[in-house]
Amino acid sequence: MADAEKFDFPDESNPSLSLIIDPSHSNKEIFLRELISNASDQDEILEIIRKNSVEKCIELFFEIAENKEDYNKFYESFSKNLKLGIHEDSQNRTKIAELLRYHSTKNGDEMTSLKDYVTRMKVGQNYIYYITCASKKAVENSPFLEKLEKKGCEVLFMVDAIDEYTAGQLKEFDGKKLVSATREGLELDESEDEKEKSEAFTEKLVKFFKGIKDFLAAEVKKVTVQVGLSIHEDSSDGDADMPPSWDADAEGSKME
Repeated sequence: MADAEKFDFPDESNPSLSLIIDPSHSNKEIFLRELISNASDQDEILEIIRKNSVEKCIELFFEIAENKEDYNKFYESFSKNLKLGIHEDSQNRTKIAELLRYHSTKNGDEMTSLKDYVTRMKVGQNYIYYITCASKKAVENSPFLEKLEKKGCEVLFMVDAIDEYTAGQLKEFDGKKLVSATREGLELDESEDEKEKSEAFTEKLVKFFKGIKDFLAAEVKKVTVQVGLSIHEDSSDGDADMPPSWDADAEGSKME
């Protein structure tokens, strides 16, 4: 009779072993034996190992985040990997979101977490506002931010190409929806008096631009109105700093 197959398990002190073993199991050898005997095939074993490895890594990331200086170095190197995790790992999306960091209109040179952003939200603010851009400097004076800053709302600067997809996948954090500051028809929480003034002003603009459309009937197809942005006479650079991915007609009055 052939001898029963034997398995040689790694030393318990092996740090890589702790990455694949559920921390709730005190005896690593028993866990591995149960894993092999209960799994129906190799794919199932690999999936269990993958799941436990990811959970352990996230746990270690949070430990690093306890030291701001260490985490800044870590984030500089691996921020895009975390954001990719938001896109690909729906099971751990909420946990990974807590590890994200962004510059903002209210946090100076320091990066902020979504959790800290929420704690600073003004009373009555229902959304987390962000703007996608090539760099923080490129949009610091953007008219897209003006309306939100006047309202006292903080805006996150999302400067990586993957950020737009990250925000689209995340959708919300701590019950607050993520909303782009450049979104056409952006609505802010306003008092009744502010709403009445805004509606009255919009009505005047509609009449004004209707007159322009009638006058230029042969030149334009459509005229729409979006209020909320000011015109700065000293803005000599125009749209020079506007990233090419932006739609120049996303805000302001438009003619087509």
